[in-house]
Amino acid sequence: ALVLTFGLLRITMKPLRSLSSQMAQVGDGDFQKVTNIGGSKEITELTESFNDMIEHIESLIEQNYVAEINEKTLRLTALEATVESALSL
Repeated sequence: ALVLTFGLLRITMKPLRSLSSQMAQVGDGDFQKVTNIGGSKEITELTESFNDMIEHIESLIEQNYVAEINEKTLRLTALEATVESALSL
């Protein structure tokens, strides 16, 4: 019975260890989606929710990046106008 329990525990824990490892990779900046790691319905749903979160984080990063580029472009345009104005004096 103990061997069977240990075997079932290993089978249950393997997908969770895999998901945990991939979560750590996301924490390090690697935003690749988690592939199907198997396991129970609950683990599959957790994986899908995690993938949704990754997509949302990537979207927020992209929005922030575009906003920063737009802000820098506006600053550069204002600086160019100031330089052109100073040179035409």
